[in-house]
Amino acid sequence: MTQPDPDPTLRDAPDILGEAMTHVTGLIRAEAALARSEIAAGLTKMRHGAVLIAVAALVGLAAVHALAAALALALIALGLPPLAATALVALLLVAACAGLALMGRKRLNTDALVPEQALRNIEKDIRSAREMTHG
Repeated sequence: MTQPDPDPTLRDAPDILGEAMTHVTGLIRAEAALARSEIAAGLTKMRHGAVLIAVAALVGLAAVHALAAALALALIALGLPPLAATALVALLLVAACAGLALMGRKRLNTDALVPEQALRNIEKDIRSAREMTHG
């Protein structure tokens, strides 16, 4: 007496599961590549912010040499004592440098490094994998 063959769908279950795992692995690799791409784009934005801060520092140094002398002399010509004139010039230049540095700092936003699209896709992939394995 021969035994009946097991359900063909049960025999295919390991193959189906293996195929699903292959697809999930491919999706994870693709999402990792997307995350790397998003992080690289964020780093580029941060690099631009760092360049602005460096330019602000150079402009500040040049301003100390050129504008400080001219402005102090103008204030002295208007009747301010030399000490008051140079102190006022120094305060104005410090304020300008601080403003430029703050503008650069705003561009150094670490939120730009979060790979948002990749994270959303990974969450979808996890939900899909759960649905595939849990019916």
